[in-house]
Formats: sequence, C-alpha cells, structure tokens
Amino acid sequence: MHGMLREPVTHFTLSKSMIWRKYLLLYFVFAASVVDAGTLSKAQAAYEQKNYASAYTQFSSLQGEESGRACYYLGVMNQQGWGIIADPAKAAVFYECAGEKSHIKALHNLAGLYHRGLGVPQDLDKALELYRRSAGQGGAKAAHRLGLIYFQGDGVPRDFVLAREWWQKAFERGEADSGYNLGILYRRGLGIARDQIRALQLWMEAGALGSAHAQNAYGSALMKAEGIAYNPIQAYAWFRAAAVAGLPVARTNAELVWESLPPDAQEKALTEADALITSFQK
Repeated sequence: MHGMLREPVTHFTLSKSMIWRKYLLLYFVFAASVVDAGTLSKAQAAYEQKNYASAYTQFSSLQGEESGRACYYLGVMNQQGWGIIADPAKAAVFYECAGEKSHIKALHNLAGLYHRGLGVPQDLDKALELYRRSAGQGGAKAAHRLGLIYFQGDGVPRDFVLAREWWQKAFERGEADSGYNLGILYRRGLGIARDQIRALQLWMEAGALGSAHAQNAYGSALMKAEGIAYNPIQAYAWFRAAAVAGLPVARTNAELVWESLPPDAQEKALTEADALITSFQK
C-alpha cells in the first residue's frame, strides 16, 4: 500500500522536473535563436554595406543557422573574393550547406559552379538537377537559366518548347529578361506560332519590369513599324530608358533617333522619355 501511495508522488515529482527541464531547454533555444537572429541581421547589414571582412567573420559564427542564409553569403563571398581570397571550391561547400536547407539562391549558384566547372568538376547533369531543384522551389533565376540551356542546346537537345515553358515560369516570378526572351520566341515563331502582337506585349511588360533588352526591342519595333505604328518620338523614349538602364546599343539607337528629329519633336521626345523612365521606377 505504501508503495502504491508513493508511486503517484514519485511520478508527479519526475514529471514536474521534466517539465521544468523542457522549459529551461526551450528558454535557452529561444535565447540562442534571438542572439543568432541579431548576429545574422548585423552580418547581413555589414554585407550590404560592403564591409565584407566583418560580414565574413560574423557569418562564419552562424554556419549552422537554420535558413541557410549564413552559408549562402559565405559562398557568395568565397566565389566573388569579397573579404577573402576567391575560392570557388570553398564557395561550393558553403552553397552545398545552404542547399541542404533548401536555400533557392544557393542551389542556383551551386548549379552555376557545376555548369562551368568552377571549384568542382564540370557536370551538366548535376547542374541541371540543381537548377531544377531551385526552380522547383520558386527560383526565378534558375528557371531563366534552364530556358537558356534548352534554347541554346547547351549539353541537351535544343528544345524551344521547353525553353518557353521555363521562361514563362521565370517571367511569372518577376524575371524581366525572361519576358524579353519569350518575345523573341513569339516574334520568330520558335516553338510556338509566330505572333508579333504577343511579342510586343511581352516586351512592354518586361520593359516595365526593368529589362533593358525588352525596352530596346520595343523601341526598334516602333522605329521599324513592326506590328505597331511608326513613332520615332516614342521609340526615342524607349531607347533612352534602355540606355539609362545601361544597354550600350540602346544609347546608340537613342542618339540616332534624336538626330533625326526636328527641335520641337526633340523636346517632346525628351519629355516622354522622362515620363516613361519615371513610370518604370515606381
């Protein structure tokens, strides 16, 4: 009887002890996560301020961090030689670490190393696997790269249909140059029926998202009256937007159109260009 009376008491005491241990463990885990989050924020701030030496030291203390961000940034800095001597082999190790935590950008960058054979043996099959993993988790840049691989037949049979499918996914995720590439497919009728109007729509949308190539292509269509009325003033505006975005050929195109316009049209063209560029920046 005494034993039966003591059993519940003993059981209760052990349970209470276990509960307190769990509370303490949760407290320390929470405290550690707060410290890690703070260190991670400081490391990322140093990185964004290009204080790479400090960022590298801080990220190095967080290699086991759950999101994989620390390993990803360590990979980038090793690949680019920021804050440390460039070492693509080390970059691959860090990208692998982040990739195990499903870090989309790390998977894309690791795929690029295997694609080019930098720091790792060149392996297109491995690169394709990693690009697909990244794209499958929503990676726009990986989807864009897969489109290029199939468009160019880079180690795989050339396939315009697959190129279009991957570029469509990338464009829907905000990759502006994928919209430009889709426009090329529609304009030339590659893997799909030729459709100049659809190409123009895609270039307008991609241009609004910041694709300088799309902006230049739309300006060219305006100058050549391809699927749209000839309009040199609007063409200048689109060329100028692409030139401001850093596309050299667009700067040349803008200058040629500018020189062909009379003074009153030049003033209007400049006004429209400024308005167009402002609309893209919103």
